[in-house]
Amino acid sequence: MMTVFARLSDASEMNTLHQLRMNISDTSFDIEGSAYVKQRKIGSGTYGIVYSAIDHRTGQLVAVKKVCNVFDNLILAQRTYREIKILRHFRHDNVIHIRDILQPKERLFSDIYLVFDQMDTDLHQVIHSRQEISDEHVRYFLYQILRGLKYIHSANVIHRDLKPGNILVNENCDLKIGDFGKWASTVIFFIYIAFYRAMLAQSVVMRLLSSVCPSVRP
Repeated sequence: MMTVFARLSDASEMNTLHQLRMNISDTSFDIEGSAYVKQRKIGSGTYGIVYSAIDHRTGQLVAVKKVCNVFDNLILAQRTYREIKILRHFRHDNVIHIRDILQPKERLFSDIYLVFDQMDTDLHQVIHSRQEISDEHVRYFLYQILRGLKYIHSANVIHRDLKPGNILVNENCDLKIGDFGKWASTVIFFIYIAFYRAMLAQSVVMRLLSSVCPSVRP
């Protein structure tokens, strides 16, 4: 039952987020006045657009993600807040990190610019490409995923949306786990599981009793 509810909730959330899609070509991407120089667009999706940029203080290549109209939708606002909250604390080679949050130019703003590590692609694109993947690649990817998960779980955090599209990789096979919009605390998660199991056990016992004694209603 819990799995069904979770799937219905996820489906509802995805339908809501898909309604937020916009004409990306008409969306402005303004980071002038910041420490970053815009280069080229490297991605787009439901939440907005991503550009590569150069940090002129260090010369390092980064990815700047613009979350558009973040306050217009509750689900989008919650996911953005949750991701910022957790990723500002994570420091690991195999977990994506928010390097910076650009300060809005105006007091009343609707867009947020987040600066991440620059990654070339994701595991979904690699799997479905013509690129040959050897056993060594698989072992190395799996090793890095497990390293990242061990670090995440040691912080009592569950990702809850781990899939190839949320696993970012570089051409040198470096890997980082990303997209923490659905993360949950293991403490709260296991309390919820324990409560569900208790309710399920009670329901099973009542049904067994009702089958033996019809006067007992489940």
